[in-house]
Amino acid sequence: MAKVFVASDGTEFRDRKSWKKYEFETNYTFKNQKESKLEKTSIGGQPFDLADLQACEVVLADHTDQIQIDNLTKCRVFIGACAESVFVRNCDDCIFYVACKQLRTRDSKRCAFSLYSQTEPIIETSTEMVFAPFNGGYPDQADHMKKANLDPATNFWWGVYDFNDPDKTKGNWRYDHLDPWFPRGDCAQVPAKTTPGSVPLPSQNNTTPAAANVAGPAAAAAAGMLSFDLRTTQEQAEELAQQQQQQQQQTTPPPLPPNTCPAPPQAEEDQAPRIPKFRLQWELLEETARVPPEGWVEWADKKVPVEEAAASPGGAPYVFRRGACDVEGLCAAIATPEDDVWSEDFARRRNVLIERPSHDAWGIRKLCFAFCDDFLERAYRFPLWFAWHDLLEPCFACCGVAPESVVRCLLASMPPRTVIPPHHDSGYWVSRTKRVHLAIHTNDKVVFRVGATAAAMTRFSFPKGVAIELNNQAKHYVANLHGDEYRTHLIFDYVEEDTEPPPILEVAAGEKLAQTRRTIALTSERGSGPLAPHWLIIGAQKAGTTSMYEYLHKHPLVIRGKRRESHFLDWRWPSSEPTATRWHETYFDVERHANHPSLRAGDSTPSYLLASHLAIPRLKALGLNVPMIVMLRDPVERAASHFAMVVDPEATPAQRRARGDAWLGKTIRDVALAELGDLVTAGLLVPRGNSRNLDDPYDLDASKLPDVLATLPNTHGAHSLLLRGLYALQLGPWLRAFPRKLFFFARCEDLADPSTACDVVLRAQAHVGLREFPIHPRDAIPYNARPRDPLDPTIQAHLRAFYAPFNADLYALLDWHQRDLHWP
Repeated sequence: MAKVFVASDGTEFRDRKSWKKYEFETNYTFKNQKESKLEKTSIGGQPFDLADLQACEVVLADHTDQIQIDNLTKCRVFIGACAESVFVRNCDDCIFYVACKQLRTRDSKRCAFSLYSQTEPIIETSTEMVFAPFNGGYPDQADHMKKANLDPATNFWWGVYDFNDPDKTKGNWRYDHLDPWFPRGDCAQVPAKTTPGSVPLPSQNNTTPAAANVAGPAAAAAAGMLSFDLRTTQEQAEELAQQQQQQQQQTTPPPLPPNTCPAPPQAEEDQAPRIPKFRLQWELLEETARVPPEGWVEWADKKVPVEEAAASPGGAPYVFRRGACDVEGLCAAIATPEDDVWSEDFARRRNVLIERPSHDAWGIRKLCFAFCDDFLERAYRFPLWFAWHDLLEPCFACCGVAPESVVRCLLASMPPRTVIPPHHDSGYWVSRTKRVHLAIHTNDKVVFRVGATAAAMTRFSFPKGVAIELNNQAKHYVANLHGDEYRTHLIFDYVEEDTEPPPILEVAAGEKLAQTRRTIALTSERGSGPLAPHWLIIGAQKAGTTSMYEYLHKHPLVIRGKRRESHFLDWRWPSSEPTATRWHETYFDVERHANHPSLRAGDSTPSYLLASHLAIPRLKALGLNVPMIVMLRDPVERAASHFAMVVDPEATPAQRRARGDAWLGKTIRDVALAELGDLVTAGLLVPRGNSRNLDDPYDLDASKLPDVLATLPNTHGAHSLLLRGLYALQLGPWLRAFPRKLFFFARCEDLADPSTACDVVLRAQAHVGLREFPIHPRDAIPYNARPRDPLDPTIQAHLRAFYAPFNADLYALLDWHQRDLHWP
């Protein structure tokens, strides 16, 4: 008898090859999907393929072998621990969070990588690529990285090798920051966030990536590269190998001097650096530096990045002379021989130590006088602001800037042979402040370029003592090509005169700060913030609550709880000590909220809207009056989606327990008619005639709602198909129990449309107390959407007839008639 191969789903095959192919495509492949959320947590070291995905979110939370990624557009992909290569081809406008042995890309564009890699990432025929250190994780990632033989401490994310750029101009890629992503709940960061140039690259100890491929597997392994052919020719490889060998034979440059005013030359000024952090473009010295015109940046030209919107006629050239002053006092102060003002020791003793992640990565020294968080909620004055007041005040005065309007002020000292790549600043503060540069110590080898785009930048002069306003929403680039002199600028940001500055807090010398990328707090303020949850998404089920939750979590000040749906107010109400503190400690990140009081978190449990008889008295008992969001959807579509979810044959055992099995084996008509009869029997629905069909007219007796709610199950969701769509009825108890101003109402349909989703999210952010942080339309992808068969036209028509009068009650309750908001 011929051998039979049985797949994991029971399908039988007569030959091994067909069985293996079927098993791989069934269990280890995501392909041909749109606008879907795809997750795989049981891979067990197998290879995995992603292909032909559009606007999808993909999470691979297990250790894997090689991963092949082809033809993805506008996707967000998380790969937790790949023991071999992640090979990305023909991808456009995607974001990847990848921990792997090696990353390779080909024929891709506009892709960003938050990366952990044991070897140099390689790109070929790829453009507009972005690289950042891996920033995120999930609870089991450390174990999975161990199984994949990935050492978290060794991360060469920054050592990008471009096969199409042998001169290393970095024209096809750049460094940037990517916000954290913890797809399975918040946890500790596992992969190290190493600094560019902090250790030698593997190929610097052996050969170039191209030569490694040509020389064969042994050489490839020595260079830390896999022998994956990317069609590099023999001639190209030999030429690149020769260039690398010549570079290695050159001597290391002399150590950098500690002071900046002045710094005596210790090397030939036109001598190229031997091991630069970034490629130095010496040819830029031949470009004549233009003199900025007199003037100022218009506030209208700072609303969005310049590359996204045309500036006003006077917006270019994005740099303007604002005045001049004598800076010799500052120059002398930073060159004082008895104290190294740039040292961390000085900051701890005489000032406050503050982190500036990008500047720190580039080796830029800083002396901070004033700073604010990214959302202008507070401004800090450090001890040197007062100690050096007489030196700083003339710098503000020459621009007509009042010191009290300054929210950020620091001296930034850029090392020799260093490049800050093209970028524009980002954050809430950027469009609401103006930026001024005042050169304290400079030289003719400094190249400062500004333009609407990276390709359109022009070199400008920043003379010593001249205050120059920069539109930091424009692209700007700085290179200090001098052999041994630092370039030092005083940089300050201020708010408009008629704008009230944020509250100012004076910080004493030696006080410690707790920082995230967007927030600052004093460590002495630990635990002073309000307890989470700071807002609730209370419903309705299958009406876009997951999407709203995810969009709110794109805000930098929002962090995830341990569960999206805590069910604290219904399923999981504790029998003892039901306190707000217990809710906070059980379902939220106590440590992060304590250390960073401005961080916020919400709870999205859509069953609360229906379960008002449980949730409202329990909220009252906890003494909570937090903002609430109510998502609403065409009740016919909501019912169809609810039914499809409950009867989904692919539900996991845990999902089946939560969703219930009461509807299995039934049609949506069967379920709707059975519930209709129950609601009539209970007296909640009062027929106007003798029939009991869905399309017959009914009145509501809202006084019966508490009795109906008391009979509903509280352990699963296979109930209330019709009742959950009676929105005005469900909202009644909530609006009687809490002030109307606590509620924000939004339609699922508006959230699903990128043209309206961005505005809805901004209004939701404002409602829950967040400063605005716009989401990009390309990120407005519905979450938790699943394909389903269309409704039978007859049942659809009957449901529409049933809901029509009750929808009219909702429109009147929310004044939607005035805004022409309605469903079919």
